[in-house]
This record gives sequence, structure tokens and C-alpha cells, in this order.
Amino acid sequence: MSSTYHSILGDIAVETIFEDYAETGGLGGIQARLNMPRTYTTNLDEFRISQYRVTTDPHGEVGDLSAPAAAEAASTAVSVETEEITDGVWHLTGGSHHSVLIEFDEFLALVEAPQSEARTLAVIAQARELQPDKPLQYLVNTHHHFDHSAGVRAAVSEGLTVITHQVNRSFYEDLVARQHTIEPDALARNPQPLTMESMAGDDVYELTSGRRTLAISRIVGDPHSESNVMAYLPRERLLIEADAFSPRPDAPAPFAAALLETIEAQELRVNTILPIHGSVATLEDLESAVETAP
Repeated sequence: MSSTYHSILGDIAVETIFEDYAETGGLGGIQARLNMPRTYTTNLDEFRISQYRVTTDPHGEVGDLSAPAAAEAASTAVSVETEEITDGVWHLTGGSHHSVLIEFDEFLALVEAPQSEARTLAVIAQARELQPDKPLQYLVNTHHHFDHSAGVRAAVSEGLTVITHQVNRSFYEDLVARQHTIEPDALARNPQPLTMESMAGDDVYELTSGRRTLAISRIVGDPHSESNVMAYLPRERLLIEADAFSPRPDAPAPFAAALLETIEAQELRVNTILPIHGSVATLEDLESAVETAP
């Protein structure tokens, strides 16, 4: 058991459990017979992160374990690129995970704060630069998976109200309350209370100001996450979603059917799909992906 820092969970206890010892030999050229664990489990606080079991011969060749050249050359700098999809709606890209900025009459709303604190703070800065005269008030979060919730604490530190599904509420309450003393993050440096609004079940949450309405609801039957929500702009016939459909060349879409079924059940008129992963798509692209999905 040891203590360390996790960029999302803050100060954590790491527990590694070794089990199922068995006699082996030849490991790393050592000829002596050794009792080695065949199973080990890693827990971060109450969260089980991994469990490995040795089921094959440990004496075989492992091959080249050096990092690929592309990984060694990868930059950690955050790049935020903007594309105005329609009046007052911007796709904020520049990485593997995107965000969407929506302008209302009285405020701005951001859909998704993904990947990291650094990415989220850069996206928030870009959003405020695009529309400096309106306050950025809301963050719409699609679901709790770490790559989509890693910036929630940063968004709270900037005073944003989080909108998500009720299923995610207790997780985010715990996430914001966690201690970050080993490496203080943005929220630890600038403490702010969590303000959160949510929808339950298959209810629709509406964010409205002036002529623009954003309807937020759960993707029903999504195998990827039971709490995954989509955001729909009815006047623009534009849908924002994460992980259900990620339009990329030759990419399988095993979760696309649930998204299409939800669109049809709610009788939404969708022309454009803005994904959190991949490029801008159409409803016809989604229908084609469902037809060819494994």
C-alpha cells in the first residue's frame, strides 16, 4: 500500500495484491526455481483498475518493447482549433477529443471538458476569446469515463455549472470533493463549490435563452455507458454526441444503433452530427454506419 497522485482522483492510496503463487524458473535468465505470483490486482482507493493473470509460458521471447517513434516524438502541447459550424456554434478540435461551444442570447455553454485539466483550461480560454462579451456559464458532460470527465474539476474551478445525467451525480460530487494536496490542481488552487444540474431516466433537460434551445437527454440502451447523454439543437437540426458514433475512416461503430434508435424514438430531425471524436457527419453517415456495424 502506498500513496500517490492521480490527475483526476487527486491523493490516492494504491494497493497491489499478489496471489496464486506457483513455481517457475528461467525468468530473466535465472535458472533457479522461484515461487512467483500468477495473479496481481491493482486498486486505486475503492476503484479496481486492473487484474492480470499469467496464462501462457513466461519463458518465450517478448520482442522489442521500445516505444514507437511516433510516441517518442509526441508533443504534450495543447492545440485548440475552431470551426464555426453554424451561427453561434463552434467545433473546438485539435486533438483526439473535441468540445462544442454554443452561444445563447445571455450566456455561453460548453459541451465536454475532456482528456485533462490542461486541455479543458485551453478550451475554456478559447471559448471566452471567441465571445468575450458573454459569460461562459455551463458545461454539458456526456458521461463519466475519465477521458470525458478529466476536465470537470477545472471547469468547476472556472465557475461553470455542470449539466449531466443523474447517474453521474454522486461520482462528480466525490470527484470535486477529493483532496489534491500532493500536486494541487486548478480547483485546489482556486476552490469553488460544485453547482450541478441533471436529468433522471429518459427525461429531457432544456437549456434555453432567446431563440436557442439545447435539449439534453440520455442515449437509451447505449452499451458504452448507461449515463451517456446527447445534446440536440432543434432549430439548427444539429446533434452533439460522444462515443456512440465516432466518424473516422474504416472505424467500426458498434454503439451507433442505440444512438440512431434514440433519435428515431424522439422523432428528432437531425441534419448534422458533431461528434466528440472524429469529423463532422450527417444522419445518412450514421445510418450507413449502423448498417455496416459489427
